[in-house]
Amino acid sequence: MDALLKPAVVVWEKLLLPLPGGKTALQQILAAYGARTRHYHTIQHIAEMTQFLLEHRQQLPGMENVLFACLWHDFVYDAQRSDNEEKSAEFWRAAAGKMQIPPAQISRVADLILATRKHQPGDTSVEMALFLDADLAILGATPERYAAYAQGVRSEYAHVAEADYRAGRSAVLKKFLDRPQLYFTAEIRARFEAQARENIAMEIRSLS
Repeated sequence: MDALLKPAVVVWEKLLLPLPGGKTALQQILAAYGARTRHYHTIQHIAEMTQFLLEHRQQLPGMENVLFACLWHDFVYDAQRSDNEEKSAEFWRAAAGKMQIPPAQISRVADLILATRKHQPGDTSVEMALFLDADLAILGATPERYAAYAQGVRSEYAHVAEADYRAGRSAVLKKFLDRPQLYFTAEIRARFEAQARENIAMEIRSLS
């Protein structure tokens, strides 16, 4: 974890610390993603996303935008709420105002955050596509990492009875399998699509 987290923190500090109130914003981010109720939507998740985005930085003219969106997209995560993305976008707008981010950039980052609600692009930009692919890259991880992700999600829904969880989770996963494609860039489809579909099918079988 340290090998993943340390370079990500360096990137986050470079992004935020020069800004007014940026140190406070970073502290709030680390506290939010470090909450005990989180088991997948954690600091590790945004560190993995950051690493993914850095690997594709040459394709991302709006690198700041996707990094801001990465840090705030799950700022609010409560498995018993249905408005996490909207609340996360609200916290982003409030923090961005204090950091004196230009209004157009605030709006753009909010659009990226809100697109994670249904994981469907809000536009045809590479920035939007790669951001969503970064958030869903876990689906195409190794079977071992995927299993840990699935267990983390189950732990976040510990309040849901087993039978209800199995039914609900299976329905969500089947919707992903029904999509013509899980990823929105050709490069990431080639890299992750087949493994992601295999992982999802495996989890569905485990839930049946």
